[in-house]
Amino acid sequence: MEIRSEPNLPAAPLIVFDVNETLLDLQTMEPIFERIFGDKRDMRLWFANVIMYSLALTVAGSYVPFTDIGSAVMRMLADAQGIKIDDADKKELEQNFQQCRLMRRSQPRYGNCALQVSGCSR
Repeated sequence: MEIRSEPNLPAAPLIVFDVNETLLDLQTMEPIFERIFGDKRDMRLWFANVIMYSLALTVAGSYVPFTDIGSAVMRMLADAQGIKIDDADKKELEQNFQQCRLMRRSQPRYGNCALQVSGCSR
């Protein structure tokens, strides 16, 4: 995981989007967690940790791509349970994340914006 710090950036207006689980349906991620961990509910634990670590890195002034954080958290949870994951599992996680579909309620107004911000494809 690459960590970059950007301390010399000039102050600029900031727009923040809450995309994941607000505009994007993360249930598409459940099959990979069911296959690897034996329970699709592990996706919720994974996601909570991804959010926690992404916020901590942001507060620390570091940038790490969301998919890199997601892969690292998946490995951490797998290690804690004695489960072996490989590069193919991490690649599948990234691909599933990129294929998240829009929540029904977000499609009319925010769909294209949500897809562009998150990096997901239709």
